[in-house]
Amino acid sequence: MTIDELCDQVMRLKPTSFMALGGAAAGIIGSSDSGTDAIAQLQQATLRFAQAFKGDDIEQIEVAKKDVIGKVMVAMTMDAMTEEKADQIAEAVITLTKGKK
Repeated sequence: MTIDELCDQVMRLKPTSFMALGGAAAGIIGSSDSGTDAIAQLQQATLRFAQAFKGDDIEQIEVAKKDVIGKVMVAMTMDAMTEEKADQIAEAVITLTKGKK
């Protein structure tokens, strides 16, 4: 998968659960639709990763990679995306960065 394909895939994501955390999101994190927030944060992190990836600063790429993987974990925990999709995105990020070292 290329960096552009990864970005395209993440930008097409929509939350899989309307009421993330079984409807408890409002009380826990103060949002009635935390799935949308988690996906939006993942999309922003992916765009930052793509920008860093197209540069040459390895340290910046590593920071952006960890941010994307963290956002993937949050989105999966909130039921905003499936575990399969989360694994696919995380693996793509890791595979892409292996070529940059």
